[in-house]
Amino acid sequence: MPDYFYRAVDRAGSPIRGTITSPSPAALEAKLAEAGSVLVEILNPEDEGLGQTKITIFKPNVKARELIDFLVTLRGLVKAGVTLLDALNTIGKEVENPYFKDALKDIVSSVEGGNQFNAALGSHPRIFSEHFVGMVKAGELSGNMPETFGELIRHLENQEALKADVKQATLYPVAVLIALGLFITVLFTFVVPKFITLLTSLNVPLPMPTRIVMGLSDFFMASWWVLALFGGLTPVLYKYATRRWEGFAFAVDNMKMNVAVFGELNRMLAISKFAYNFSALFKSGVPILQTLELCEPIMKNKVMELALREARTDIAGGMQLHESLKKHDVFSSKALMMITVGESSGDLGGALENLANYYNEDVPRRMKKIFGIMEPAIMLFLIGIVGFTAVSIILPILSLFGSIK
Repeated sequence: MPDYFYRAVDRAGSPIRGTITSPSPAALEAKLAEAGSVLVEILNPEDEGLGQTKITIFKPNVKARELIDFLVTLRGLVKAGVTLLDALNTIGKEVENPYFKDALKDIVSSVEGGNQFNAALGSHPRIFSEHFVGMVKAGELSGNMPETFGELIRHLENQEALKADVKQATLYPVAVLIALGLFITVLFTFVVPKFITLLTSLNVPLPMPTRIVMGLSDFFMASWWVLALFGGLTPVLYKYATRRWEGFAFAVDNMKMNVAVFGELNRMLAISKFAYNFSALFKSGVPILQTLELCEPIMKNKVMELALREARTDIAGGMQLHESLKKHDVFSSKALMMITVGESSGDLGGALENLANYYNEDVPRRMKKIFGIMEPAIMLFLIGIVGFTAVSIILPILSLFGSIK
């Protein structure tokens, strides 16, 4: 469903702006009417049939740090006895991000109109994930909102810490790989051809290394624009294909978890994500079938989604969770053992929380180790490229000197 950026007037006559996900403009108007607001204008609908569509390259967003600050303040106010609406109004006045501010205004209007807090959050999926909304829903059902907010804060902080560790571990190798690609392109497109022209004009016998370098140079000179076009289009086509063809997306996700070196890391990250979200929801009182249903779209991994979808069917038929997940190779023996222990002890949520914590500590260590090995390997590869090119140029020159003597 598209996101509609709208302008409306609430029951007090005050103008409001916000974003709501809705199947159509008519449904948007009806939704606002339920909250006691009147739709004035759709500012930026994503429906092609409306004439006021604006194309934006950079869509507004809310950073994780902003969400954490929002939750910290909201938890503190609610624990102090402030009503949810008053707390949201207070926070909305202090929020600096205009996109987030408009969303909070819309959430306040929705709650004032009688909607549940989780439903109001769910109308802004670009800010609040399904996991976020599911946790809030569980908190509303259990009546313990401060604890739910605390759990969400811990989740977001863990995710931020993990992203920081991943970024730190991958920044240097990725930068070196990009520089290496540019260096090779420039070397074989502009530098080597000048030497090749000189060597060819001397009419000296060309050894095999020189002929290899000449072939690579001719290829880069003739096909540089194809390589550039391929490099630019590949990410776009990949994104389109993974969205349009589920089979392709499944194959890609399966390959990511089975590829050499990085496959195990991807598998651990997927299991950690499942374990953390499952434990948070399950410990909040959400039934296991609903927990699996809420976890499924959060995974963003077709292999994991299939496993959880089949697990719901198996559990509904009387099978235990570990028995169902055991049918899928994505789950490691360690994960299955922890789930089995959790089901046997009656503390499945706690067991999966421990599993998530273990992987959150182990993944950064493994990443640093892998990229620590990759850094010298990349440098050796670079030295090899430069050395081979130098040898291919020097050998004919030495041959020429030998013939002169």
